[in-house]
Amino acid sequence: MAEAKGYSNARELADAAGISYNTAYGYWKDTTVNLNRHALAKICEALGVHIYALIDDDFTFTRPKADPESVRASGRPGRKKRSG
Repeated sequence: MAEAKGYSNARELADAAGISYNTAYGYWKDTTVNLNRHALAKICEALGVHIYALIDDDFTFTRPKADPESVRASGRPGRKKRSG
């Protein structure tokens, strides 16, 4: 995704995101084991994308959203309605 946004390497991404080169390189090469939400937020800002775009290959902002009225009408799963 970073390449598609115009970054040539992890160094450029690190500089744009304001994170260390080692952190950027781990994400660039997809070798990072423990995700850091602060680093991810900075990467997302540099790329101009939502965090879900990094996590989910099929993510788009055009996915249908749940209708709030239907959610309210159905109630939350696992919760019992109180009587009286």
